[in-house]
Amino acid sequence: MFEGLRCGLAGRHQLDNAACAIALLEAAGQGGIPVDEAAVRIGLRSVVWEGRLEVIDDAPRVLLDGAHNPAASRALAQYLGEFLASHQNGRIILVWGMMRDKDHREFIAPLLPLVSEIVLTQAGLARSATVGELRQALTEWPKPVSEVPQPADALQTAKQRASSGDLICVAGSLMLLGDIKAAVRGCGLSLIRG
Repeated sequence: MFEGLRCGLAGRHQLDNAACAIALLEAAGQGGIPVDEAAVRIGLRSVVWEGRLEVIDDAPRVLLDGAHNPAASRALAQYLGEFLASHQNGRIILVWGMMRDKDHREFIAPLLPLVSEIVLTQAGLARSATVGELRQALTEWPKPVSEVPQPADALQTAKQRASSGDLICVAGSLMLLGDIKAAVRGCGLSLIRG
């Protein structure tokens, strides 16, 4: 029924998600629920999801991803690997902050082979892991690590260290992304974080 669809979301994992949604729509259509094919095409092509492989700046590219568990980290790693494959001289600088109750080592493991350096930070919540707690997951990682507790300052540090062909990836927490988006927009509130 739905041939030649295009998905507006980046990442191969989003194609899997879209395929599941399409399968449900096809089942609904077979069950007698009308499905407007034009609306499906437009919706899939124009869908936007804040904080999911969201590019907010270029040269260097700044990517926000709310990955906060090992499965999401693996999906992010696949995307970052594709970036490196298509940008031979590009580096990845990770701005990383997570909640204290998450598995930091399991989360960061798939990303470490891909990133050139890490800027540790923390969202403005009591539940956030401190930069020192995150640093414990990197005890054997030999590449540069900076500790910048304020998210806006961490992003600025990454931008200062990046060249125009690099990618800065902010990940580990939707709350962190909310703080970054609020700072970029020049306000104290983000729709992601509330």
